[in-house]
Amino acid sequence: MKVLFNHNHPFRFVPGGAQVLIEQTRLALSQLGLEVDWLRWWDRDQKGDLIHQFGRPSASSLEEAHRSGCRVVVTDLLDRKST
Repeated sequence: MKVLFNHNHPFRFVPGGAQVLIEQTRLALSQLGLEVDWLRWWDRDQKGDLIHQFGRPSASSLEEAHRSGCRVVVTDLLDRKST
C-alpha cells in the first residue's frame, strides 16, 4: 500500500509539533512495510492508495481525491488555528 502525505504548509514555515507528528507517523508506517511519499499535487502521474492529510483539507481537495478514486484519512491538528 502506498500512502501519500499532505500538509497545508511547508515545514520550513511551521516547524514544531506538527512536523514531529508527521515525521514520526511516516517512520512508523514505513516500519510496518507501507510505502510513504509526499503528495505532489502537480504530478498527475503520481499513484497512491490513500492520502493522509495532516490538518483540515479544503472541500475542493477532498472532492478531487474522491473523484480520482483515492481515499483520504485526516489527522486534524488542534494545536493551532486551522486554515
